[in-house]
Amino acid sequence: MRYRQHAERIDPQFRDTLIRLAAEEEQHAASIGARIRDLGEKLPDVIPIHVAREDNSWSYLRTDLDEEQRCRGELSDLPAVSGDFPEIVDLLQRMDTDSQSHRAKLREMLERSVPQSVGPP
Repeated sequence: MRYRQHAERIDPQFRDTLIRLAAEEEQHAASIGARIRDLGEKLPDVIPIHVAREDNSWSYLRTDLDEEQRCRGELSDLPAVSGDFPEIVDLLQRMDTDSQSHRAKLREMLERSVPQSVGPP
């Protein structure tokens, strides 16, 4: 949701990339949801709330990168479940690889953005 909201408000040069990142993140969520259901569990009701309030494109990208970096450590316990659930570990490793790619893309966009740019329309 965060990437989609930012894509609506960001410089057009970054819009397509953020929409692609949003699609990849949505696929991650769907894959995790499928695995939870496969294990016989019910998915929790989650109402994602994110209201974009950043001042400019640079700020949008900075907060997105900060969030990707915050989530980075959440996948560090993969060896703890690897023996019992190898298919889940594979999924989480793919997500980690995608996250690394997302961070690189966000850094690249940040380098091309101007911190003092005009805010969203």
